Amino acid sequence: MMRWCSAMVAVMLAAGCDSGLALAGDEDGVDATDETRDGDATDEARDGDATDGGTCPPDWHEMGGSCVGDIRCEYGSETCCGETYPAVVCQCSGGLFGCFYTEACMGAPFTCSCDTDTDCPAGVAWCEGGRCVPCDNAGATCGIYCPDGFVPPRNGCQPCACNPPECTTVGEGYCTCDAGCGDPGTLCEVGLGRCVPEYCSLADCDPGPCDDLRGCVDRECTTAADCKLIYSGCSCQAVPATDPRTSLDPCLYDGDAMCDANSCTVDGVLADCQGGVCIERYAPGCGG
Repeated sequence: MMRWCSAMVAVMLAAGCDSGLALAGDEDGVDATDETRDGDATDEARDGDATDGGTCPPDWHEMGGSCVGDIRCEYGSETCCGETYPAVVCQCSGGLFGCFYTEACMGAPFTCSCDTDTDCPAGVAWCEGGRCVPCDNAGATCGIYCPDGFVPPRNGCQPCACNPPECTTVGEGYCTCDAGCGDPGTLCEVGLGRCVPEYCSLADCDPGPCDDLRGCVDRECTTAADCKLIYSGCSCQAVPATDPRTSLDPCLYDGDAMCDANSCTVDGVLADCQGGVCIERYAPGCGG
Protein backbone atom coordinates (compact mmCIF):
# COMPACT_ATOMS: atom_id res chain seq x y z
CA MET A 1 0.00 0.00 0.00
CA MET A 2 2.83 2.41 0.83
CA ARG A 3 4.52 1.70 -2.53
CA TRP A 4 1.21 2.30 -4.38
CA CYS A 5 0.72 5.69 -2.67
CA SER A 6 4.31 6.69 -3.37
CA ALA A 7 3.91 5.77 -7.01
CA MET A 8 0.69 7.76 -7.24
CA VAL A 9 2.27 10.87 -5.73
CA ALA A 10 5.18 10.62 -8.13
CA VAL A 11 2.78 10.25 -11.08
CA MET A 12 0.66 13.19 -10.03
CA LEU A 13 3.67 15.42 -9.43
CA ALA A 14 4.94 14.50 -12.86
CA ALA A 15 1.55 15.50 -14.28
CA GLY A 16 1.87 18.95 -12.67
CA CYS A 17 -0.76 18.44 -9.96
CA ASP A 18 1.20 19.81 -7.07
CA SER A 19 -1.54 21.17 -4.78
CA GLY A 20 -4.76 19.90 -3.24
CA LEU A 21 -3.82 16.31 -4.21
CA ALA A 22 -6.31 13.53 -3.39
CA LEU A 23 -5.87 10.01 -4.72
CA ALA A 24 -8.87 8.20 -6.15
CA GLY A 25 -9.69 5.21 -4.01
CA ASP A 26 -7.87 6.63 -0.97
CA GLU A 27 -10.90 7.53 1.16
CA ASP A 28 -8.74 8.85 4.00
CA GLY A 29 -7.57 11.73 1.78
CA VAL A 30 -11.07 12.92 0.76
CA ASP A 31 -13.71 14.63 2.85
CA ALA A 32 -16.95 13.43 1.34
CA THR A 33 -18.92 16.03 3.29
CA ASP A 34 -17.02 19.01 1.81
CA GLU A 35 -19.87 20.43 -0.27
CA THR A 36 -17.92 23.41 -1.54
CA ARG A 37 -15.26 21.27 -3.15
CA ASP A 38 -16.94 17.94 -3.89
CA GLY A 39 -20.20 19.37 -5.19
CA ASP A 40 -23.32 17.22 -5.51
CA ALA A 41 -22.57 13.54 -5.33
CA THR A 42 -24.89 12.99 -8.33
CA ASP A 43 -23.16 15.61 -10.46
CA GLU A 44 -22.12 13.85 -13.64
CA ALA A 45 -18.65 14.17 -15.10
CA ARG A 46 -18.38 17.34 -17.21
CA ASP A 47 -15.77 15.88 -19.56
CA GLY A 48 -15.66 12.10 -19.91
CA ASP A 49 -14.16 11.80 -23.37
CA ALA A 50 -11.38 9.25 -23.51
CA THR A 51 -8.94 8.47 -26.29
CA ASP A 52 -9.21 4.73 -25.67
CA GLY A 53 -12.99 4.55 -25.47
CA GLY A 54 -13.05 4.59 -21.68
CA THR A 55 -15.78 6.41 -19.76
CA CYS A 56 -15.94 8.39 -16.53
CA PRO A 57 -18.05 7.11 -13.64
CA PRO A 58 -20.91 9.43 -12.57
CA ASP A 59 -19.26 10.13 -9.19
CA TRP A 60 -15.54 10.60 -8.74
CA HIS A 61 -15.71 8.71 -5.43
CA GLU A 62 -16.54 5.57 -7.44
CA MET A 63 -13.29 5.60 -9.38
CA GLY A 64 -10.94 2.65 -9.20
CA GLY A 65 -7.23 3.00 -8.81
CA SER A 66 -6.17 1.76 -12.26
CA CYS A 67 -6.96 3.06 -15.74
CA VAL A 68 -5.86 2.92 -19.36
CA GLY A 69 -5.07 5.79 -21.72
CA ASP A 70 -5.42 9.49 -21.04
CA ILE A 71 -8.93 9.71 -19.61
CA ARG A 72 -9.68 13.08 -17.99
CA CYS A 73 -12.84 13.46 -15.92
CA GLU A 74 -14.24 16.64 -14.38
CA TYR A 75 -16.74 16.79 -11.50
CA GLY A 76 -18.70 19.47 -9.68
CA SER A 77 -18.26 23.18 -10.33
CA GLU A 78 -17.00 26.42 -8.82
CA THR A 79 -18.23 29.75 -10.14
CA CYS A 80 -16.34 33.00 -9.64
CA CYS A 81 -15.35 36.07 -11.62
CA GLY A 82 -18.17 35.29 -14.06
CA GLU A 83 -16.66 31.93 -15.03
CA THR A 84 -17.44 28.32 -14.06
CA TYR A 85 -14.69 25.80 -13.41
CA PRO A 86 -14.65 22.08 -12.44
CA ALA A 87 -14.29 21.46 -8.71
CA VAL A 88 -12.49 18.12 -9.07
CA VAL A 89 -10.38 16.78 -11.94
CA CYS A 90 -9.40 13.11 -12.28
CA GLN A 91 -6.65 12.24 -14.73
CA CYS A 92 -5.38 8.89 -15.88
CA SER A 93 -1.61 8.90 -16.07
CA GLY A 94 0.76 5.96 -16.15
CA GLY A 95 -2.10 3.50 -15.65
CA LEU A 96 -3.30 5.08 -12.41
CA PHE A 97 -6.14 7.51 -11.68
CA GLY A 98 -5.40 10.53 -9.57
CA CYS A 99 -7.91 13.20 -8.53
CA PHE A 100 -7.33 16.66 -7.17
CA TYR A 101 -9.35 19.69 -6.13
CA THR A 102 -8.85 22.53 -8.61
CA GLU A 103 -9.41 25.27 -6.02
CA ALA A 104 -10.12 27.46 -9.04
CA CYS A 105 -11.95 30.07 -6.97
CA MET A 106 -9.54 30.21 -4.06
CA GLY A 107 -9.20 33.85 -3.04
CA ALA A 108 -12.28 34.96 -4.97
CA PRO A 109 -13.76 37.51 -5.20
CA PHE A 110 -10.52 39.34 -4.49
CA THR A 111 -8.83 37.83 -7.54
CA CYS A 112 -11.60 38.93 -9.91
CA SER A 113 -11.12 41.75 -12.39
CA CYS A 114 -13.57 44.66 -12.41
CA ASP A 115 -14.40 47.96 -14.06
CA THR A 116 -16.76 49.40 -11.43
CA ASP A 117 -17.83 48.61 -7.85
CA THR A 118 -20.91 46.80 -9.14
CA ASP A 119 -18.65 44.11 -10.65
CA CYS A 120 -17.73 43.05 -7.09
CA PRO A 121 -19.95 41.39 -4.43
CA ALA A 122 -21.88 44.10 -2.58
CA GLY A 123 -20.96 44.47 1.06
CA VAL A 124 -17.75 42.48 0.60
CA ALA A 125 -15.55 44.22 -1.93
CA TRP A 126 -15.23 47.20 -4.21
CA CYS A 127 -13.20 47.91 -7.34
CA GLU A 128 -9.72 49.38 -6.98
CA GLY A 129 -7.08 49.30 -9.71
CA GLY A 130 -9.10 46.90 -11.86
CA ARG A 131 -9.43 44.25 -9.10
CA CYS A 132 -12.03 43.52 -6.45
CA VAL A 133 -10.47 44.34 -3.08
CA PRO A 134 -11.88 43.98 0.44
CA CYS A 135 -13.93 46.88 1.77
CA ASP A 136 -12.11 49.12 4.22
CA ASN A 137 -14.75 48.61 6.89
CA ALA A 138 -17.12 45.91 5.64
CA GLY A 139 -19.79 45.07 8.18
CA ALA A 140 -18.04 46.97 10.97
CA THR A 141 -18.55 50.30 12.70
CA CYS A 142 -15.84 52.92 12.61
CA GLY A 143 -14.55 53.90 16.03
CA ILE A 144 -13.49 57.37 14.99
CA TYR A 145 -15.21 60.73 15.12
CA CYS A 146 -15.55 62.70 11.91
CA PRO A 147 -16.68 66.33 12.38
CA ASP A 148 -17.65 66.52 8.71
CA GLY A 149 -19.09 62.98 8.50
CA PHE A 150 -17.83 59.77 6.96
CA VAL A 151 -16.96 59.17 3.34
CA PRO A 152 -20.21 57.90 1.73
CA PRO A 153 -20.67 54.10 1.49
CA ARG A 154 -19.44 52.33 -1.61
CA ASN A 155 -20.99 49.10 -2.87
CA GLY A 156 -22.68 48.55 0.48
CA CYS A 157 -19.42 49.00 2.39
CA GLN A 158 -18.70 51.82 4.83
CA PRO A 159 -15.17 53.18 4.39
CA CYS A 160 -13.61 54.03 7.71
CA ALA A 161 -12.54 57.48 6.53
CA CYS A 162 -13.61 61.03 7.26
CA ASN A 163 -14.91 63.53 4.75
CA PRO A 164 -12.54 66.43 4.20
CA PRO A 165 -13.68 69.80 5.59
CA GLU A 166 -16.25 71.48 3.39
CA CYS A 167 -13.86 74.35 2.73
CA THR A 168 -10.22 75.03 3.51
CA THR A 169 -9.28 78.54 4.52
CA VAL A 170 -6.00 79.76 3.05
CA GLY A 171 -4.27 82.37 5.17
CA GLU A 172 -5.54 84.29 8.17
CA GLY A 173 -7.11 87.65 8.76
CA TYR A 174 -7.68 90.08 5.93
CA CYS A 175 -5.44 92.64 4.35
CA THR A 176 -5.87 95.19 1.58
CA CYS A 177 -3.66 97.31 -0.59
CA ASP A 178 -3.82 99.96 2.15
CA ALA A 179 -2.74 97.79 5.06
CA GLY A 180 -0.26 94.97 5.38
CA CYS A 181 0.10 92.24 7.97
CA GLY A 182 1.45 93.12 11.40
CA ASP A 183 2.72 89.68 12.42
CA PRO A 184 6.41 88.98 11.77
CA GLY A 185 6.99 86.36 9.12
CA THR A 186 3.71 87.03 7.31
CA LEU A 187 2.81 89.11 4.31
CA CYS A 188 -0.33 90.11 2.46
CA GLU A 189 -1.11 87.68 -0.36
CA VAL A 190 -2.51 90.12 -2.87
CA GLY A 191 -4.77 87.77 -4.76
CA LEU A 192 -6.38 86.39 -1.60
CA GLY A 193 -6.35 89.59 0.42
CA ARG A 194 -5.14 87.47 3.35
CA CYS A 195 -2.03 87.21 5.46
CA VAL A 196 0.03 84.12 4.70
CA PRO A 197 3.37 82.88 6.08
CA GLU A 198 6.36 84.26 4.22
CA TYR A 199 7.30 80.82 2.97
CA CYS A 200 9.99 81.90 0.52
CA SER A 201 12.10 83.53 3.22
CA LEU A 202 12.61 80.09 4.78
CA ALA A 203 12.46 77.72 1.82
CA ASP A 204 15.42 76.79 -0.31
CA CYS A 205 14.04 76.40 -3.82
CA ASP A 206 17.39 76.83 -5.55
CA PRO A 207 17.63 76.75 -8.49
CA GLY A 208 13.86 77.07 -9.03
CA PRO A 209 11.68 80.08 -8.17
CA CYS A 210 9.39 80.33 -5.15
CA ASP A 211 5.86 81.53 -4.47
CA ASP A 212 4.82 82.25 -0.88
CA LEU A 213 1.41 80.65 -1.44
CA ARG A 214 2.37 77.70 -3.66
CA GLY A 215 5.92 77.04 -2.47
CA CYS A 216 8.69 75.96 -4.86
CA VAL A 217 7.53 76.01 -8.47
CA ASP A 218 9.01 75.61 -11.93
CA ARG A 219 9.92 78.73 -13.86
CA GLU A 220 6.70 79.77 -15.61
CA CYS A 221 7.22 83.23 -17.10
CA THR A 222 9.66 85.78 -18.47
CA THR A 223 7.45 88.87 -18.74
CA ALA A 224 4.00 89.90 -17.47
CA ALA A 225 2.59 88.95 -20.88
CA ASP A 226 3.25 85.31 -19.96
CA CYS A 227 0.76 85.53 -17.07
CA LYS A 228 -2.98 86.01 -16.56
CA LEU A 229 -5.47 86.23 -13.68
CA ILE A 230 -8.18 83.67 -12.97
CA TYR A 231 -10.86 84.32 -10.37
CA SER A 232 -12.93 82.72 -7.64
CA GLY A 233 -15.86 84.51 -6.03
CA CYS A 234 -13.79 86.78 -3.78
CA SER A 235 -10.18 86.45 -4.94
CA CYS A 236 -7.83 85.81 -7.84
CA GLN A 237 -4.51 84.18 -8.66
CA ALA A 238 -1.89 84.85 -11.30
CA VAL A 239 -1.13 81.79 -13.42
CA PRO A 240 0.73 81.14 -16.66
CA ALA A 241 -1.16 82.34 -19.73
CA THR A 242 -1.20 78.72 -20.93
CA ASP A 243 -3.17 77.51 -17.85
CA PRO A 244 -6.41 76.01 -19.26
CA ARG A 245 -8.52 76.88 -16.20
CA THR A 246 -11.07 79.67 -16.46
CA SER A 247 -11.85 79.92 -12.73
CA LEU A 248 -10.46 79.03 -9.31
CA ASP A 249 -11.82 76.52 -6.83
CA PRO A 250 -14.03 78.73 -4.63
CA CYS A 251 -13.59 76.41 -1.64
CA LEU A 252 -9.82 76.72 -1.60
CA TYR A 253 -9.46 80.34 -2.64
CA ASP A 254 -12.51 81.77 -0.88
CA GLY A 255 -12.70 79.43 2.10
CA ASP A 256 -15.10 80.95 4.59
CA ALA A 257 -14.69 84.43 3.14
CA MET A 258 -17.75 86.60 2.59
CA CYS A 259 -17.51 89.34 0.01
CA ASP A 260 -19.77 91.79 -1.81
CA ALA A 261 -17.40 91.99 -4.76
CA ASN A 262 -14.20 90.35 -5.92
CA SER A 263 -11.35 92.14 -4.11
CA CYS A 264 -9.03 91.80 -7.11
CA THR A 265 -11.48 93.67 -9.29
CA VAL A 266 -12.07 96.36 -6.66
CA ASP A 267 -8.35 96.91 -6.03
CA GLY A 268 -7.33 96.64 -9.69
CA VAL A 269 -4.97 93.70 -9.12
CA LEU A 270 -2.75 92.81 -12.08
CA ALA A 271 -0.84 89.70 -13.13
CA ASP A 272 2.92 90.13 -13.17
CA CYS A 273 6.08 88.06 -13.57
CA GLN A 274 8.64 88.25 -10.79
CA GLY A 275 11.61 85.95 -10.52
CA GLY A 276 10.12 83.59 -13.07
CA VAL A 277 6.84 83.23 -11.16
CA CYS A 278 3.40 84.61 -12.05
CA ILE A 279 2.19 86.64 -9.08
CA GLU A 280 -0.46 89.25 -8.34
CA ARG A 281 0.42 92.88 -7.77
CA TYR A 282 -1.57 95.96 -6.96
CA ALA A 283 -2.12 98.55 -9.65
CA PRO A 284 -0.24 101.85 -9.31
CA GLY A 285 -1.91 104.06 -6.73
CA CYS A 286 -3.14 101.12 -4.65
CA GLY A 287 -0.01 100.04 -2.84
CA GLY A 288 1.69 99.04 -6.07
